[in-house]
Amino acid sequence: MGLKHVAKRFFEKNQRIYRSKAIYKLQRLRQKGNIEPDYDNCNYKDILREIDLNGCTIIENFIPPDIINKILVEVEAPYLEMQAGKKNDDFWHSEGGNGRIGNIDKYSPLAKEYLFDSQMISNLAKSYVSKSAVGFRKEADFKYSPGESYQADIVHIDDWRHRFKAFVLLHDLERVNAPLVYYKGSHKSAHWRQDLEYSYHKDGQSGRFGHLFPQEMRKIQSEHHYESVHFEGKAGSLFLGDFRGLHSGSILVEGKRVMLNYTWGLV
Repeated sequence: MGLKHVAKRFFEKNQRIYRSKAIYKLQRLRQKGNIEPDYDNCNYKDILREIDLNGCTIIENFIPPDIINKILVEVEAPYLEMQAGKKNDDFWHSEGGNGRIGNIDKYSPLAKEYLFDSQMISNLAKSYVSKSAVGFRKEADFKYSPGESYQADIVHIDDWRHRFKAFVLLHDLERVNAPLVYYKGSHKSAHWRQDLEYSYHKDGQSGRFGHLFPQEMRKIQSEHHYESVHFEGKAGSLFLGDFRGLHSGSILVEGKRVMLNYTWGLV
């Protein structure tokens, strides 16, 4: 049994120690704060530079339309089965018509081939985060219920740790289809991050979990003027981002929204 596994088991049983400020500081040292991107070993320097500057970028036509249509059929099948009552151990989140299935690569060989095994995504993630970064969440996100709001629709950060995420649209997305919203530049160091990031570690899901109250977001915007970017576009479009940056979902007005979600980081 490796040292890392032993430490993980210990902290799982001793959450009070794990949530302490000392452990938080040790973890921050391991993450190395705002890591400088590795341009020397990146094959996509222009893309990496835009993510470093703005926190995100959108690339159209990442996956061809004919392949996207097949992926959509593959990833919707387990979701529709779950809605019909079939048990699915990989379905780990449900809020009304909003859901997420993990390990989606085992249901969609094409998603595995075109996104989760992508050498481009791997190279960018390792260049942006660390050569030791790994892809550890392979998911499909679903919104099917117009008019409903969810926790993820509140502006938040995903983590204080260095994270790289890739999303792929599985159908055409406009403003009415609940696009993801990202605030450019908000991934950089700023005073407002300090308490929010520590509370994320200390309180976990029982606390704010990285979310901002509306008045807090108004104050931050009045000071920093972050430009919002909506992830809209044709099926097959790719969104790459640093999700320490502020972002949110949005309310589905009509239709549906289905997309792939891939997370990289140090684990």
